Amino acid sequence: MVLKLRSIAFVRHALYVKNGEFLNLKFLAVYHSEIEEWVVPTEPFPSLEQLVLTDCTKLEGIPSSFGEISTLKIIKLQGCCPNVEKLARKIFEEQQDMGNRELQLICW
Repeated sequence: MVLKLRSIAFVRHALYVKNGEFLNLKFLAVYHSEIEEWVVPTEPFPSLEQLVLTDCTKLEGIPSSFGEISTLKIIKLQGCCPNVEKLARKIFEEQQDMGNRELQLICW
């Protein structure tokens, strides 16, 4: 399953994901969004392979629970705030520690 969100205005500038939603999601991309906060359950997107965030300049961070998604292969960031990149690097390191050598982190 693929989910691409482009230029979406979220209520209260927050994206909320409930437990059990998007269980088969493999590709998630958010483009040109004013999202500031991302609230997810402890085990979000258990099948996620690719996360792409482009021009999400107001996003404050990536939930730390993404560090537990063992299926992640690619995180791509472009035009995001430095804190998002910092948290993505932390997730990358956690994945490496868990033995996920396939994960690529691409920031530009």
